[in-house]
Amino acid sequence: MSLVTKKVSIGINNANKKYYKELGYDIPEHSPHGEKSIVVDICDLAKNSEKQIEVVCDNCGKHSFMTYQNYNRRNHDGKTYCSKCAHAVLMSGENNKRWNPNLTDKERIQRRSYPEYIEFCRKVKVRDNFTCQCCGSKRKLEVHHLNGYNWDIDGRLDVKNGVTLCEKCHKNFHYKYGKQNTTKEQFEEWLGYTINYLDFNDELPAPKKVICLENNKIYRSCIDAGKELNILPSIIMKCCLRQESKIRYGQSTKSIHGLHFLYLDDYNTMSDKEFDEYIQWINEKKTYTNK
Repeated sequence: MSLVTKKVSIGINNANKKYYKELGYDIPEHSPHGEKSIVVDICDLAKNSEKQIEVVCDNCGKHSFMTYQNYNRRNHDGKTYCSKCAHAVLMSGENNKRWNPNLTDKERIQRRSYPEYIEFCRKVKVRDNFTCQCCGSKRKLEVHHLNGYNWDIDGRLDVKNGVTLCEKCHKNFHYKYGKQNTTKEQFEEWLGYTINYLDFNDELPAPKKVICLENNKIYRSCIDAGKELNILPSIIMKCCLRQESKIRYGQSTKSIHGLHFLYLDDYNTMSDKEFDEYIQWINEKKTYTNK
C-alpha cells in the first residue's frame, strides 16, 4: 500500500521528545498556545504510532485512512493491502498461514471449511433468529444437520436439513444418538415434536452500515470497521447502540481510540437537536479504552 501522506504534525511530550531530538528535529522550547508540535516525515513516526495516514492499496488502488501502526502491521514483502484485498491475497486458500497443503479437497469438505458451508450456516441461524431451537438460548450457537453430514451428501448445504442449536444441546443430542448416520427422525424424537418450518426463501439481511464521525467514512458493518481500524467489532457495536428510541448510545461506551461510531441509519435520521444531545452525552460519559 503506497503512502499518500508524506508528512504529519505531531505533538511533542516527555515520552517522544528525546526520540525526535535524536533524529535531528528542532524541538520548540515554548509555544504561544502552550502546546508543542512539529512536522515530521512519515517514515520517522514510531512504528506503533496511532496517527491517521492516507494510503493506497497495492492491489486495488483504493484510498483509505488507517493508523501508521496498522499500516506497518499490514506491510508484507513491501506491499500493504486494504482490508478486503488483505483477506483475498493473504488470508484465503494457500496464502492463509493455517493452510495445510497436505489436505485434499475432499478433506477440506469433511472439515467444513469452505465458503458455501459458511453461507449455509448463516442462513440457518438467520432463519432461526439466532436462537437454539431446543432451549431458546442465544449463546454459543451451532448448526446441526438433521440428516447427518457424513451420509446425506445432497443435504449438506440444504437449509431445510439444518437447525440451530446451542453448544450444550448439540452435544446432548450427539451424546444420545452418536455423531454418525443421524437422521431427522432421531432429532424429532429427541426434541419431542415434528418440525416443518425449516425452509428459507429470503435473502440474508444486509449488515448495518456504520459511520465513523472522525474520518466521516462509512463502513459496510461493524466487522469491516473493526478490521480496518484494528478494533473489536463488539466495541464498535456498543458505541452504536441506541436504546428505546432515546439518545442513549451504548451503556458506558462512547468511543474507542478516540473514534466515535453511529449506525448510518441513525446518523441520517437524527435531527439537529438529537445530534446535539448525542454530543452532550459523549462529553459526559467516560471513554472506553482498549488496552
